[in-house]
Amino acid sequence: MKISFTKHPKKGMILTLTRTDGTQTWSPIRPGLEMHDLAHYAAEEILGWQEGFFGLVNLGYTTEDFELPRDQRPEPLLPKNLPVQSIQGEHLVNLLQVDYLNAGFGEPFTTMFRRVLEEKDLPYPDEVTEERVIEIKTRLQELMYQYSTLEEGQSLELIFSPVVRK
Repeated sequence: MKISFTKHPKKGMILTLTRTDGTQTWSPIRPGLEMHDLAHYAAEEILGWQEGFFGLVNLGYTTEDFELPRDQRPEPLLPKNLPVQSIQGEHLVNLLQVDYLNAGFGEPFTTMFRRVLEEKDLPYPDEVTEERVIEIKTRLQELMYQYSTLEEGQSLELIFSPVVRK
């Protein structure tokens, strides 16, 4: 899947997703929220997650489907029906954002992630190791830098093709 982050400083970002079958979905992203989607990309690509946000969009869901009030979402996107990996991914991305903005937690990232998942009665994914977290953080920093250097109207284009890792 091709992912395009197009910078429009006054309007925010336009996220365009071209699925492997050639169909597209897109969404405007308010200024300052690009980190969330870039973190999804970094985490899902490095971990090989195919059932996170980008994997679900590649299956045919639209960005709008995720933004609908819960009672209006497609049945498979209701929280109780989401793949576990998708829910784990949201918690991971939220922690990555907090970590990025605060230069760390003062304890290992995996310890914090494990605690959050335990509070939500979710299993801990074996592939999320400290080494992989370092890879994800490094990739997120690279992506944030690349995005920050774009001129208005320019795009950061990425290919999402996760390889399942163990």
